[in-house]
Amino acid sequence: CVKGAQLADASGATARKPADKPTMVLLGKACALGNVMACTARGVGLVGDDPAQAADSFAKGCEAGEPTSCFQLSELYKSGKGVRHRDAGKAAALKKKACAAGLKDACAG
Repeated sequence: CVKGAQLADASGATARKPADKPTMVLLGKACALGNVMACTARGVGLVGDDPAQAADSFAKGCEAGEPTSCFQLSELYKSGKGVRHRDAGKAAALKKKACAAGLKDACAG
């Protein structure tokens, strides 16, 4: 699925909604099959256009222990984008989890 997503991205295929782009669909499938890097990549690809879908992908990646997903999800909770409401406590806990998993950017500040 990840290779297919790379090929779909290179093809320039378009869709009305960002989450419906072939790349995002294939990354979603890879994420569902347990490829945590696909969860992170999908989240990063959607965060600007569909933060709720991005939050869902980051949550799946974070639950599986992918630190970048945890950090990105913490930023969404910090800003209140793509989540039900802003939650500074949850944002801090996710950032701490990312730091503990070795993501140095999450350890700063």
